[in-house]
Amino acid sequence: MAIVNVTGAIGSGQLASAEELVPVLEKVFQSRKVKAIALNIDSPGGQPFEAERVGQTIERLKAETGKPVYAFIGNTGASAAYRLALHADRIVDGKYSLVGSIGAVITGWDFHKLAEKWKLVSVSMPRVFTK
Repeated sequence: MAIVNVTGAIGSGQLASAEELVPVLEKVFQSRKVKAIALNIDSPGGQPFEAERVGQTIERLKAETGKPVYAFIGNTGASAAYRLALHADRIVDGKYSLVGSIGAVITGWDFHKLAEKWKLVSVSMPRVFTK
């Protein structure tokens, strides 16, 4: 098994850039000694286009060689790093790994103070948030 490290921010000019990762992936997929590829991911994410370029390369090479890809997420595999991990055949993470959160932060609206101001709710009314 070949291990490809995806560490730090994913982005142009970074260690985890398409410019750095694509040649490594090409090399390990083409090696006759390598039967599977492990993505060792510990990244908060970064530029989605860079992750897309790497992901497309993984998909192409998997189709050409039939070799499986496994993503192992250490501390963090978020945003563009998680998007990259989704190209693996299997994702393995730790119990306390931070995983997910692709490209967006979802926030809710808290109308509690406005409702109090307009006397629409009692001040003692509990705040309830739904997803």
